[in-house]
Amino acid sequence: MTTLADAAAAALHPQGRQLLAHDGQNHRHPGNERIHSIAIPLILLSLVGLPCCLHPWVA
Repeated sequence: MTTLADAAAAALHPQGRQLLAHDGQNHRHPGNERIHSIAIPLILLSLVGLPCCLHPWVA
């Protein structure tokens, strides 16, 4: 089964494919997974709180 990432990589130049492959390997590192498990929810929480800071009626 071809994924969207595979289709995008196929459309890139060889150097772009190498960069995506390297990036994919780094995202499988256990330390990176731990960082993402903390950072991604914090980013989402900040995006939910952002409208409340922009205008008091939103809160």
